[in-house]
Amino acid sequence: MSGFLIGDFILLSLGSSRVLDVRKCRTVDGADLILYPCKERSLDEGNRDGWNDNQVFFIDEQGSLIGKQSKSAVDIQDGQLVLDSLKPGKIYPKFSYVADTRHITVQLPASSASREGGQLYDSKIYVLTYYPKPNPRVAFADGSSLATALLPPYGSFVDHAAEETIEQQTPQDGEAEDDSLDWIRILKISGIESEDTVADAERLRRSWEVIPLRSA
Repeated sequence: MSGFLIGDFILLSLGSSRVLDVRKCRTVDGADLILYPCKERSLDEGNRDGWNDNQVFFIDEQGSLIGKQSKSAVDIQDGQLVLDSLKPGKIYPKFSYVADTRHITVQLPASSASREGGQLYDSKIYVLTYYPKPNPRVAFADGSSLATALLPPYGSFVDHAAEETIEQQTPQDGEAEDDSLDWIRILKISGIESEDTVADAERLRRSWEVIPLRSA
């Protein structure tokens, strides 16, 4: 069992308050998936604009994640989530939802040699998450910091504090702030580690809610 609901649904990232989205409503092979603000308020399929179905998905009998608008499977190529039109005989990544942890897990197809032995999927399990996008910050000699988005234009703040030492801060990925006003977040898959080793911010980025659509 995949753990997903039967029928169409929206996947909400609890860490970003954005939903899974096929960028620019593209339907061609290789179209990339991102996180983007939800474009449609209604959960009633009869009242929704079909143009927004690039944010609607379902799970097929093989556990593949399918985009409603394109009817293509979600594949993983070079670490990126992309669309790939369903091809006879091709095995696509298997997606599952774990309600207890709110994780979306991913199993990749096994190697050709393993498939010849009857193993369809690799034994390693990944979890779906995304890269945080912080506002650029500057650090001062006294240890304080400020998001550059809050600085006055043309460097006037720096001019008035010329005696301060300013350097860019680059926090670790797991600890990075995710406060950029950019609407887009980039998805990735990560190996599952012990929860004790995962930062709180990253734990939230790995949390998802499956929101079902109501049939007309």
